[in-house]
Amino acid sequence: MQDEKFSKEINLCNLLRNYLINNNSNIIQLVSPGGQANLSITYNLSSGKKKTIFPDLIAIFNNNIIIGEIKPKYSINDEAKLLSLLDSINASDKIRSLINRYLDFDTKGMPIRMTLIHGDEDVGVKKIDQLIIGKNNYWIHRI
Repeated sequence: MQDEKFSKEINLCNLLRNYLINNNSNIIQLVSPGGQANLSITYNLSSGKKKTIFPDLIAIFNNNIIIGEIKPKYSINDEAKLLSLLDSINASDKIRSLINRYLDFDTKGMPIRMTLIHGDEDVGVKKIDQLIIGKNNYWIHRI
């Protein structure tokens, strides 16, 4: 059972990688299942408390900065993680700073899209995007 879940995660990650490459995206970080993210984002919550996350995906896609979490099925924990970033005091600045260190262009004014990436049907999340990946199709639900 665990191997099947792992295989679905690898398949989803490979489909996503191909999708991003075929659409001329700049992939800064794409963490395969079982892998360890190298890049992290440390930011402040509105309470002032610091928090650090290691996103599965950091990319530039269609002139948008994409910060994503990848699972074969929808994850409420991943949604909460992305909402926390979205509602933070300084995550936007931290994300831009991180990307500007790796790419040779300015991301100022570029929208930052928090994105849940999974293989389920649209689960109706609020405030963040979903990239739903099927066998041969990709469906983006933008808020």
